[in-house]
Amino acid sequence: MTAEPAPPWKGGTAQLQMPWPPEPEDPALVDAVVRAMRGVLTVAFSEHVSSGPGTGAAYQASMTGEQFVGQELYAAGGASGVRPWPGATGSRGLTFFVPGSYVWYSLGTDASGRILSEAIVSPGHLIERSSDIRPAEWAEGAVT
Repeated sequence: MTAEPAPPWKGGTAQLQMPWPPEPEDPALVDAVVRAMRGVLTVAFSEHVSSGPGTGAAYQASMTGEQFVGQELYAAGGASGVRPWPGATGSRGLTFFVPGSYVWYSLGTDASGRILSEAIVSPGHLIERSSDIRPAEWAEGAVT
């Protein structure tokens, strides 16, 4: 799919690949991501937040996987519209929303369900995160 801004808006062209038909809903995928992330000793991540054209702030942090996933709305359950999408070799992704929150997520994960990238969309905001999780930092007994 290709999208371009309509006049008077300016910008570039976005090209997206969308598998069709979509995969069936699978809420268990979010639970698997939460379990996998809770088993990670250290997650270093970069975050960029924008609230409209020309705005933005960048942030970098490091915390435990338990702390990282603990700040996510979906960690307590209740994600809806959970659908997987194929990623690059050895990776996968899923999209979903949290009812009542107006928040949509797109997560890119490794084959074990650990988050490598996140896009979080809410009214007026886009949050993009990339994570750095190294094998040496995975906790023993992490979900694989």
